[in-house]
Amino acid sequence: KILYIICFLETISILVITLPILYPIITALGFNPIWFAVIMVVNMELALITPPVGLNLFVLKGLDKTNTIAEIVKGVVPYVVIMIMFIVVLAIFPELTTILIGKVQ
Repeated sequence: KILYIICFLETISILVITLPILYPIITALGFNPIWFAVIMVVNMELALITPPVGLNLFVLKGLDKTNTIAEIVKGVVPYVVIMIMFIVVLAIFPELTTILIGKVQ
């Protein structure tokens, strides 16, 4: 259970360090803050599953003693590709992040 807490702290620490610097720049450039938040969250989740420091890989290795870390990394590759494609789509079509907000309000 303690390893799950460490995984979240890693993401939160990155956000705490980078957000105060990047957020004013993004808003000054005229980008939507919600779009920026979605991009940041997807990037942080991508960082948790990519080697060499992907903490979620070590969590999986701790839970599954039968597989090697190399096999776990091979299993994660499709998700990494999907997340990278998602980031590219959001970069090309940023209105996708705010389209649901317009429907809710």
